[in-house]
Amino acid sequence: SIPEGDAGDAEVCLRQGLELLGRAATHVFQADASRPLPYQLNRFVAWSELDELPPATNNMTMLPPPNEQVVSILETMFRAENWEDLLEAAESRVREHLFWLDLSYYSFRALKGLGHMLAAQAVENETRLHVLRLTGSESLSFNDERPFASQQTKDWLASAPAVQTGTVSSGSEPASGGKREQDVAQDVEEAVRLCAGSGIQEALIWLSEQKKGAGSPRREFMYDVGFCRLLFQADRTDIALSFAENLLIRIDRHKLEQWEPELAAQGLVQICRCLVKTDDGESEGETVQKRKQVAARLALLAPDQMLSLT
Repeated sequence: SIPEGDAGDAEVCLRQGLELLGRAATHVFQADASRPLPYQLNRFVAWSELDELPPATNNMTMLPPPNEQVVSILETMFRAENWEDLLEAAESRVREHLFWLDLSYYSFRALKGLGHMLAAQAVENETRLHVLRLTGSESLSFNDERPFASQQTKDWLASAPAVQTGTVSSGSEPASGGKREQDVAQDVEEAVRLCAGSGIQEALIWLSEQKKGAGSPRREFMYDVGFCRLLFQADRTDIALSFAENLLIRIDRHKLEQWEPELAAQGLVQICRCLVKTDDGESEGETVQKRKQVAARLALLAPDQMLSLT
């Protein structure tokens, strides 16, 4: 159950959800390394909580470098084109060395060498988006001056297809490469239909691909509301709760109830549904109390939507 309390409690629940997703990524990778999903999950778990670059002086951070022996082993595997071992060695360290971009380059090359082109594309997409979100990370180094990204990694990132991350001037008109809000709604509905026909896993993969073209943090939030709804309807409340807690953190952090009440209400509806589904059955239980707090906030924003949940 979700503990009662403030945003600090929500952060704890989020980390627990990320830990579960991390274990899922490992299991899927071990079962079938050719699928894009484990690489997407691995990077989501590693990078989702990184909001800014580490402090640096002359591009050198205080982060300790990877072990020299590990660096040497990876380089030897790469030169020998020992793709299977290189892939496992690189992927197993993505969540350990969050800023070491060479790991993703090694995974990309290994996947291409093994002929797993869709998975290789997933690694390239996720890494490119990460670098665009944390602009300049590829130019920084560890505290021994070892770069986060070698020259070959920088060349790879520079040659990757550009990812559009424009902003919008209004809620309905897209920037270049961005989606309109009605496009997001249509994508979510299509994912729901896909889930009914092909299963939740295919629907999640498809919706993840659509989210990459969101074009703004606002529409990224809308996609995550969609993920929460999709998982809830598929009776995967365990995973939906991770999205719900993340939505709540963002609502609080950005004061959406004040500045974007309609958007906040969308998120609060899905959060309420997840909490109702995980009700611990005790009138004063932690989940019940959390649900009451969220329901009260939703009632003030959108009483009609609150009534639809009762």
